[in-house]
Amino acid sequence: MRHDIILGGDFNETLEDKHSGLLQLVTTHQLTDPFLSRFPHHKNFGTHIMGTRRINSVFLTPGLLPSLTSIGYAPFDYATTSDHHPIIMDFHTKSLFGQYHDAIPPVTSRLLRTEDKKAVMTFINRWHQEVQMRGGFTLNQQLQSDTADPNVVELVDEIWGSSGDIAERACKRRRPQFFSQQLVQN
Repeated sequence: MRHDIILGGDFNETLEDKHSGLLQLVTTHQLTDPFLSRFPHHKNFGTHIMGTRRINSVFLTPGLLPSLTSIGYAPFDYATTSDHHPIIMDFHTKSLFGQYHDAIPPVTSRLLRTEDKKAVMTFINRWHQEVQMRGGFTLNQQLQSDTADPNVVELVDEIWGSSGDIAERACKRRRPQFFSQQLVQN
């Protein structure tokens, strides 16, 4: 079974760097830079607030390119406080997965924050318990051994997703922030 890959990150180097390990990785695994594919003549820019080079990138296997509807770099601090430009990609989910999916909720609406260690432990323990009760780990072994049929894949996805929802509801609701990102930055 063939799997597609989406690899993204702050690589601290570019494909043009001399002795680029990133270039070697991308060529070895036949990955494509979708930003360069869409904008081959785009002028160079820095993805770090102090930089002049595009060190934050995403690479895909070529089979994913037809499903990619848009790609771009958002402004600094777009989704979270960061000194890097985030990369935003949209895929046509029907062609990618064969069905439509809900949009990911914004960070401000999430019940869980990684800084809240107690809530994180509650979430992890409850999620593990729910997945185990539903046989998710046993079915996941079929995914790992590449012997799962599409029905098992869908079932594992449903088990992990619904277990995560239950675990999230088990965590205490956080009070909303009384300030905005814009206010924090000023």
